[in-house]
Amino acid sequence: MQNHKILGIKLFATLAFSTQILNELRIIINNPTLLQAFATNIASFLSNNNMDGLDIDWEDPISELKPTECALWLNALRTAFGNNRYISISPATYVGLDANAVNSNCDVINLQNYSGFTFPEQFVQHGINPALLGFGAKFETTGNGDPNPYQNAFEAYNEYTAGFTTNGIHYAYNTICNWRLIQMTGLLNKGNNYFYGNTLP
Repeated sequence: MQNHKILGIKLFATLAFSTQILNELRIIINNPTLLQAFATNIASFLSNNNMDGLDIDWEDPISELKPTECALWLNALRTAFGNNRYISISPATYVGLDANAVNSNCDVINLQNYSGFTFPEQFVQHGINPALLGFGAKFETTGNGDPNPYQNAFEAYNEYTAGFTTNGIHYAYNTICNWRLIQMTGLLNKGNNYFYGNTLP
């Protein structure tokens, strides 16, 4: 993906979820030496691969981390990244998130809006800054023999531009994001950059 910067797209590495990753994260996070090395290694990986930031896929079982562990991890990442790399979280749930650490360290929260149980109001009520909330699109097929996608680009764009309302206040989404960017190379080459990737400035 050599042309993403020309197209104005920010390219992130995503840390996915599994029980093994959760167990290893707990060991790392609760050991200050390992945590510092881990964060530094991630920063080096991003730099070496011409990537703009790290995205954390925050859903079960990763969401089983304690808020204190979330805070330690995000603080370490920001220290290692400085202002040169983005930190994003792509949550299906607010459970386990430390709102103060999220607000202090993260550049965007890409909500998994398509899940059916992920709503921006929940995150705002949890204490997360609504200005951080971004719209997460999903273009994969629904599966089980159904070739139709969860949503097409126009549907996603319309939901993104509609924004959201919480506590009587209307907000615009910070970004629009798709997690399968590497599968969109042909579309990217056609210049449809505002559909496929974070549109951070």
